[in-house]
Amino acid sequence: MRLAERHIIKKGHRFWREIDRLSWQSKNLYNSANYLIRQNWIYGHGYLTYNQMASLMKETEQYKALPAKVSQQVLRGLDRNWKSFFAANSEFKKHPDKFIGRPKIPGYKDTKNRTNQGVLVQSDVIGSYNILRKAFPNAFNRYGIERCVVHYYEN
Repeated sequence: MRLAERHIIKKGHRFWREIDRLSWQSKNLYNSANYLIRQNWIYGHGYLTYNQMASLMKETEQYKALPAKVSQQVLRGLDRNWKSFFAANSEFKKHPDKFIGRPKIPGYKDTKNRTNQGVLVQSDVIGSYNILRKAFPNAFNRYGIERCVVHYYEN
């Protein structure tokens, strides 16, 4: 049996800011690693294992923003989610009647976030921007992309 403790930390608590920041950073790491895994898998390049993903992510801003042990656990959790998806997908192919629908690939941890200017922005937009910055470091310098406009409409 696995035991767990639950701690409720309200906004007024002295650790609130630090926990909020660490949660934000772990979500960013999860989403950026998940984006790479999803793209690799969707475009037929196979699944990036935990070791491959950890190797790719080690030098990123998202990975370095957290203690190494925490970053590793975030990536291990993502790896477990993907393995669970593959197992469910395999079972779905054998016994589709056990499911109410086809298993979906692991999604992003989705929240709305405020920019420095106080504008609400979807997490995926920020994640995409960070991935673009990582893939093309000079994209936003004076000779690259001048600005990036994204519209988000809430349903």
